[in-house]
Amino acid sequence: MTTRGIDCELHLQTTGARVAWPVSGIPANLSEIDIVQDVRLSDERDEVELKLRKHGGFAVSEFTTRKISLEVDILYETDDPNFIILQAAYQANNGVAIAVCDQDPAVDGAQGIWADWKIGSFSQPQEAAGVVMCSLTLKFAHTDVSPEDFVTVAAS
Repeated sequence: MTTRGIDCELHLQTTGARVAWPVSGIPANLSEIDIVQDVRLSDERDEVELKLRKHGGFAVSEFTTRKISLEVDILYETDDPNFIILQAAYQANNGVAIAVCDQDPAVDGAQGIWADWKIGSFSQPQEAAGVVMCSLTLKFAHTDVSPEDFVTVAAS
């Protein structure tokens, strides 16, 4: 099945601390961030170069820890509750719990990442032509909950 970008969703936990994704259903207090335009989810590994004699003079690579980042373009909408939460989290250097899903996370079979994120940048280009958008860069936050869950939603 082909997944269209327009069908993917970001959901913010509006209250409470993040817990592990439930066995069935979805976590409480999730709110779709519907002022999102584009999302880029990057997943890459750190690379270590090995130069061993047994490889006959060739350098080889080994890949280690993963680095996942999320870049989100959102409408500058100062009265939107989710915008207010994201802006306040950035200003206070607090984490936010966000589910990045390939469809509505309430749908059986939806897949995605459920994690606590920190917002590393909150830029706001103000171009003369067009509406004001904000570009956010988020990375996994250090929390007491497992750093992330790669989830597949099971029916309730």
